[in-house]
Amino acid sequence: MAEQFNPLALGILGTVKRDVDRIAGSAKLPVPPSPPGLTTKPHSIGNPIPIEFDGRLVDMKEKARERLIDSDYPASIVDKALRWYDEWLLGMARRLAPGDTELQRQVVQAAYAEIAPRAEHWIRGVQDAFCVPATI
Repeated sequence: MAEQFNPLALGILGTVKRDVDRIAGSAKLPVPPSPPGLTTKPHSIGNPIPIEFDGRLVDMKEKARERLIDSDYPASIVDKALRWYDEWLLGMARRLAPGDTELQRQVVQAAYAEIAPRAEHWIRGVQDAFCVPATI
């Protein structure tokens, strides 16, 4: 096999990268848009556990996490189940009250009491669907 030219050996790419970084740094370019899913949607309550809830939901979620881990579910599975419930609940609140953020907050706060049983139901559903134990 014949030898091929390798530009990396000459250090060409490092020089080009420095030039591009220098030009991009001096240019006044607009801020790129944020990735999908990270944008702030109008009429959205966003994360269900912001400071405005005074930590009540944080405590409920942490107690649910501890309870499920004490029931011999792995922490990684418990975290996924809790994240699923957060996302599901936010989606339901947005669909039930589009444009009414106050009603969305009330729905989330009222339904958060069921986080542990709903997350455990999700874990058991995954366990049944794949015929694998979801416990350690």
